[in-house]
Amino acid sequence: MRRVMVVLAFVLVLCIVLALLGARLRGRHGRGVVVARLAVGVPLFVVYAYGVLSLTVLGRATGTARTANLELFWSHRESLALVDGTLSVTDSGLLNEILLNILLFVPLGALLAFVLPGLVARGRAMRGLVAVCLVACACSLGIEVTQWYLRLGLFEFDDLLHNTLGAAVGYALYWAVFRASTRRISGTWI
Repeated sequence: MRRVMVVLAFVLVLCIVLALLGARLRGRHGRGVVVARLAVGVPLFVVYAYGVLSLTVLGRATGTARTANLELFWSHRESLALVDGTLSVTDSGLLNEILLNILLFVPLGALLAFVLPGLVARGRAMRGLVAVCLVACACSLGIEVTQWYLRLGLFEFDDLLHNTLGAAVGYALYWAVFRASTRRISGTWI
């Protein structure tokens, strides 16, 4: 659980800093703003993508068979149980894996919102969320298919769900901090 907390703290700080920087750049136009977004966003995205690939593909040993678990929510049923009306953890290792899979894609949602400011434009929040979820699902599917094809891990729908949820959380966190900051900056704090 300590690892989850460290990753959570890092991810939160990254999303908040990106949103605050995005809010500062809001309303400014011109080539300099685009260059600033790309100068910050692209290197962060490259480092992030390398990290994700290192964890999911590059750093794994090849197995003997291609395996898949297509049962949705199997990891939730294995890691949690309802005992006497109380939710209890039955497999903390698997629960940690679920949380880390969610946290793995949180930066993707924030990075997409930062680099593509139209995703958080007023009145476009739901469209932005859908776009981020589609990109995250496609990226996660690419990772899962690669893992399955190269026999590097288990292909599972739960990972697709967790990764997509993580990107949605990252986008929502970015959007909330961005909106709160832009209201504060423009003097219309509500």
